[in-house]
Amino acid sequence: MLDDLRGGFLDAVVVWDADRLHRQPKELEEFFEVCKEAGVTRLASVSGDIDLATHDGQFLARILGAVAKKESDDKSRRISRKHEELAQAGKVAGGGTLPTGTRPTGAPCASRRR
Repeated sequence: MLDDLRGGFLDAVVVWDADRLHRQPKELEEFFEVCKEAGVTRLASVSGDIDLATHDGQFLARILGAVAKKESDDKSRRISRKHEELAQAGKVAGGGTLPTGTRPTGAPCASRRR
């Protein structure tokens, strides 16, 4: 998308929600620069437009991005913690089935010990 903006192939950006555009502040700042160079001043989403040409609009985009980043980090931490908990209990994350060739204890089956 950024390359298409730089190349002049796009003159607008439409996203489902602004917080889905970028989850890394560094990427959002690059997006602002590319939009400025391409003359793109509006970011349209189902929750409303953001005026990228104003400091207030950029501030709003930064807040939405920061909230999305925190939620992404929190979700990652919760999933990792759950996987560790399951592993310590000898369970497998996911569908609840054991990997082929293992026993409920996690030890390999006799046919796999060679």
